[in-house]
Parts: sequence; C-alpha cells; structure tokens
Amino acid sequence: MRLFKKTLNIGLLLLFTMPVLFTSCMKDKLDFDKMSTRFEYNPGIDAPLFKGSFSIEDLVSDDDEDSIIVFRGEEVILVLKMDSIYSIDVSSLVEIPEQDTIEYIIPRDEIPMDITLYSDTTFVQREEYSIALANNMRLDSVYLNSGSLVMDITTTFNIDGDLRINIPGIYIDNEQFSEVVPITENPSGIFDTVVSYPLVNAVIIPDSSMANEGYIHIDFSVELDVEPGSIIRAGSQTNIDFSISGLEDFDAIFGYAGDTSFVQDTIMGIDLGTLEGVRGTFAVTNPMIKINYAHSFGLPVSVDIDVKGYFEDGDSVILSPDIEMLNASSDHLMPDVEGSIIIDKTTVSNIDDLLVFPPPDTIGYNLAVNANPDGDTTATNFVLYDSELLVGMEVEVPLEFRADLQFRDTVKFSPFSDSEEDEEVDYIEYARLFYIFRNEFPINLDADLVLYDSITDTKLDTLPLNERADTYFLNAAPVDSEGESILEEVRDIEGSINIDHDMAYTLFNDANKLILIGRFSSYDPENVASVKILRSYKIDFKFGLDAKIHYVSSPDE
Repeated sequence: MRLFKKTLNIGLLLLFTMPVLFTSCMKDKLDFDKMSTRFEYNPGIDAPLFKGSFSIEDLVSDDDEDSIIVFRGEEVILVLKMDSIYSIDVSSLVEIPEQDTIEYIIPRDEIPMDITLYSDTTFVQREEYSIALANNMRLDSVYLNSGSLVMDITTTFNIDGDLRINIPGIYIDNEQFSEVVPITENPSGIFDTVVSYPLVNAVIIPDSSMANEGYIHIDFSVELDVEPGSIIRAGSQTNIDFSISGLEDFDAIFGYAGDTSFVQDTIMGIDLGTLEGVRGTFAVTNPMIKINYAHSFGLPVSVDIDVKGYFEDGDSVILSPDIEMLNASSDHLMPDVEGSIIIDKTTVSNIDDLLVFPPPDTIGYNLAVNANPDGDTTATNFVLYDSELLVGMEVEVPLEFRADLQFRDTVKFSPFSDSEEDEEVDYIEYARLFYIFRNEFPINLDADLVLYDSITDTKLDTLPLNERADTYFLNAAPVDSEGESILEEVRDIEGSINIDHDMAYTLFNDANKLILIGRFSSYDPENVASVKILRSYKIDFKFGLDAKIHYVSSPDE
C-alpha cells in the first residue's frame, strides 16, 4: 500500500509539472490561483492473483532426513523416532561378585614338636580357590586385562628357602602361572611379604562342574634350604592369604551367563500445551509401535514390555504384547545384533485405543529383560566387557484416521510498526478475494477469523472464510468402502472472502489479536470408519481479487 501511494504521488507530480513548462505561452488563458488543491483517484482492481497446486509431497524436501513424513508407494506415514529410550549395560544383566580372600596354611597339620633337620625339606600342598558366582552362572573361561592376583605371605619356619606357586587354571601371556617367592631368615623369627601379580592378557579357566561356583587348583611348595642341625620349631608354618581382585571387570566371559532379570518401570507426563485450543476426537486406524534394539550379549535374552496410558477421565489402556526373544550372536568376534519387536493390531488388538485424541495424561512402560529365560544351564554364552542393550522406539502412523476436531487459537496482530502510518486502510472501499478449490483430500476444513481487542476484551467483528454457514471452506472428497477418495466425484469449490471498508478499518486499527476458530473433520466421521490420505492427492486452487481504492490527496502531500 505504501509503495502504491509513493508511485501514485510521483505520477501525479509529473502530471502537474508538465503544464508548468508551458506557462510562458499560456499566462493569458490559465489562472493557477483558481486551480483546486485536492484531487481524487478511484482505481478498481479486478484480476486473477495466482493459482497453484498442493500435495503432501510439497511438505517434504528431497534432502530432508529429519522429516517425519515417509512415503511407501501411495501410502503416507508419519514416523516418530526415539533412538534411545533406555539402555542396559553388562553389569545390569551379568554380574560376577567381588571375590573373597582365602587363607591357606602349610602344612595343614600342625608340627607338634621341634624337629632337627639334616637335609633340604619340602612341604607340598594342593589347594582349591573357590570363585563365587550367582544366578546359576557357570564359568568356562574368563579373559582379563585388569585385576590382580594378591598373596600376603607369612612364615615362621625362619629358614631360608622358596615358596613356589603354580596355578594350572591361570594363564598370563599364554603361559601357565608359576612364580617363586624367596623366603629369608628373619631376626624376629617371622618372615612377612605381600606380592601382587597383574592379570593383564590373562585367562582363568576354572573347574565349573558345580553350579554357582568355579574352582582353580593351586599347587604350593615350601622349599627349605636346610643346614645340618637346623631346627624347625613346633607350630611353625607358612600362611598365605590368597585373593583375586578385579574379576568383575572382565574383558570377556564364556560359559553360562546366569539367569538374571532386569526390571524398569517408568511413567511420564505428556505436555501438550500447544494443543490446548483443540477439542474433539481423533483416532488412527492402523498404527504400529516398533521397539528397536541393538545388543552384543552372546546369550538368549527375552523382553517383556507393557505400554500403559492413563486418561484424564479415569480410563486406561495397557498394551501387552507377547514376550519376545531377541536375536543373539554366536560369534564373540562379531557380537553386535540388531532387530525389532513389532506392536500392531495383529499382535495387540487394542493398540489404536492408545494413539487417540484427546491423548493420555501420562504414558509409561514396564520392561523386564531376562537373561537365559529358558534356563538351559548347559548352554554356552559369551559376554564382553562392553556388552549392552540399547532400546529405541519408533511409532509409525499411516494417515488413515477418523477425525472430528474443533480448534481455537489466538495470535497477536500488529500490521503496522510504531513508526508507520496506518491511514492507508482508509483508501479501501472494499476487497473480495475469490477462490476456486478442487480438493482431493477426504477432509473438511472450516475456519473463521474473529477480530479481537484484548484491552477492552471485545470481539469486534468476524471474518468468515466461507460464504455460507452450512458449508465448509474446503469440502472433503467423497470416499469408497476402503476410505480412499473417489476422484471422479470431486467437484470444484467456489467462494469468496469479503472485506468492506468498516471491517478493514477495524482489522487494521482496532484489533490487536486474531482468534482463529475452525473445524477439521474426515469425510462423514459419524458413519465412515476411517479415511486414507494418499501421496497422489492434491488441492488445486485459483485466487482472484476484486477491490476498489478511494484515494484523496494534493500536490502538497
């Protein structure tokens, strides 16, 4: 409008400048003092504005990887993805307890009296170290790159010698564990030392013949270098406090990983503040919830999940699909496995009771993950130090629904900035926006704009987008028994949006907010179960304008 005004003023200035150029020969015929200082301009506009077409494909860019709209042939699907809703690491599903320290006494039988020795003497003893396990676990082998084998050694023989330790069930750098600890005579009569051996690149292969326990054999040998006439005092012995630390920080275990269960129960509120102005009903027809998982546990794992929705009116919906077994790898070198659990109407008949409008106030899930649910303790599993189960969720909603919604929204309206003048609206006598639609979508749409002054809390006027109260702005295309539009029965929709001078003045001068009141519904929602939105549907539209401008000004303005 401002561009129009400036262009008009320039044109008028040129019109009035041209006669001035001829004043030298026309002074006796024209009296400029008698010329009017006001003029009027009353252009009329009656012309097409634009035309075009719209389809669902127009909402999706070819390079838009984040779009929630997916096409499968003619089918249009809304896809909502949550890559990770929970995770379970190895410590939650498989656990090796911290190990105890076990004391060994050499020899087992106490020396009852002093003994005089005349040659080297050796005490040989085999012991068992018990590895504590839980949940029916069986260890065939454990691979470690951390932890330690620790021995606190005390001896009262008080004769120089060696303590030899051989453990057939432990290998470090592919060599069976074998160490020698020197023992020296001590003036106090007691020799005491602590030795620690890092379990780096180590393998423990226990005897796993008993459930919940594994054993490793330890061969101790106390060798005394005797000088003839040396005396071993009564009660002399070697004490060894033996422990394995860090076994729970394994790199990999093989055997039976146990039958642990992991349970998680979560409820969360749904914040739909942006939909406060929406009322009515909406129900999808064929939704699907896909529980996606990725894990690296080399053992059978079952998942039992319930999805729960609680509504404001006290109703609730619980989706209880069957317990699902997750795929698992049998190769520890390629442990990663991915898969999905499908929840749809074929597996859970009431799924469409959850994905409705109004939606649940709260929604949550109860998840139980069970290792080795079949209880076959003879099975061979593997678990790695970084094994974990990641679970995500993907909700697919084909655009196949039944809807009868009313919506209301209020937006601020400020067409002019503080530095601009708004008198341009005075020049509008009337404006009519003509339209022709051809709607192939099986949805009705209707809307009114209420001009509102929030300062005085006054509804100033209403601008209907359709000419008749008993029709829609967009009439739905009729559908067949499958809910698909019957394109040959689609008819053009013609109408206009009318703004007279008073409404234009109210809109641009008095209203500071616009209230949008409308209705969105599927074709005949009371009698038609659902309608489908297909990829090929489109809306063709044409717009034209009929308007009249009344403009009054003067050369001085």
